[in-house]
Amino acid sequence: MAPSFYAISAAGILVEGLLVGLLIKREFLKRYPYFSAFVLCDFTCNLILIAIALLLPQWFRWSSGAALIVSVLTGPLIVCELVRVVFPLRSSLRRLAQSALIGTGLVLFPAVVALCWTQANLIHFAYRYFPPTFEQYLCLAEALVLLAVTGFARYYHVPLGRNMGGMALGFGLYLLAYAINFAALQAIPHFLPYWQALCSILYIGLLVFWLWSFWKYAPPEPATGTHEIAWKGRSARMSTASMAAARRGQN
Repeated sequence: MAPSFYAISAAGILVEGLLVGLLIKREFLKRYPYFSAFVLCDFTCNLILIAIALLLPQWFRWSSGAALIVSVLTGPLIVCELVRVVFPLRSSLRRLAQSALIGTGLVLFPAVVALCWTQANLIHFAYRYFPPTFEQYLCLAEALVLLAVTGFARYYHVPLGRNMGGMALGFGLYLLAYAINFAALQAIPHFLPYWQALCSILYIGLLVFWLWSFWKYAPPEPATGTHEIAWKGRSARMSTASMAAARRGQN
């Protein structure tokens, strides 16, 4: 392994270790369980990977592929945490957001699989269990879902708070940049060494941004019912406009 690999890995583990310590100290493990599970799982995987790189370097490529599977499976926890915290329990907005997420997932996942099936992979990794296009489109889909949920909350004037706003914004931008890097890698294969370093640096930047976002407990403001009233008012106006348009079409 190159010395730069160990330097970047050590910096990432240090920053992520500080984030884990902050989550424990501020009791965020109970307040944000899904987000905490994602961070703890990723931190554990990174510790195992660096240990394998030092002690059993011949296993590193395959173990990094297994870590990728864990990352893919735990990524949706960020979206679940955002919906759970931002939208009030047993509210129409919560039910609408959950229905929209399920519908979006049922549409996006087959679309990602179809795109990967029809497009050729210009870059092949022997130690990755997913084709690069699958990882690229999956990151793009998760970023779009995060930005859609955030836009949904903003549209109905639901406050995100510093914690959830930083979590969603940081992870969404990171996924978009990661997908763009994959596209650049497939267009320019010689970009591979820079891509590997850039992805690691981007993730360290995400951890630093999360460290700032969760430095203090700043949840969304408690719901007072005005968001529910605003949603019902918007729904009523949209329904009235749709009925008026239908009548004009019949006439």
